[in-house]
Amino acid sequence: MLTEEQRSKRKDYDKQYKEKNKDKINAYSLEHRAKVKEYRLNHLEECRKKDREYAVKRRLDPIKKQRINEQARKYRRTHPKHFSEYNAKINRARRIEVLNHYSSPPVCFCCGEAHIEFLTIDHVNGDGAKHRKKDKGHNIYKWLKVHNYPEGFRVLCINCNWSIGVWGYCPHQVK
Repeated sequence: MLTEEQRSKRKDYDKQYKEKNKDKINAYSLEHRAKVKEYRLNHLEECRKKDREYAVKRRLDPIKKQRINEQARKYRRTHPKHFSEYNAKINRARRIEVLNHYSSPPVCFCCGEAHIEFLTIDHVNGDGAKHRKKDKGHNIYKWLKVHNYPEGFRVLCINCNWSIGVWGYCPHQVK
């Protein structure tokens, strides 16, 4: 066990060594990273399997799980802008994926509107309110993807969807 004085001397020595040999350390670091990258590329499946096993093991350990959750909460609090930008990016990609699944290319089932910004998912049976209450209003696109794109949904533009929800019909269907 090192004394406080020995620890201090060691710390000063390490700091001086790092400053004096910065180029040597950086070269080794770059070389080492390149070797690791090459190894992972050559042993991709094996590395992925080990990574998954390690991740599962970490999630199952209650102490590590708690620490990971605390770190995530702290990061979200300290980086709200990055967190919201990341979530927006993920949600946009998921939304486009779901719209493409139910209508490829995505167009309104009723009027043929093709602007992705206006398109949304409609409950064919008109039970959207019941569905939102049951699932407490969670993201419909995430729900559809998790539940493997069930039947009973279609792509409508927001105008057609709103009109059917409020009036029970769409003006495009009356013509």
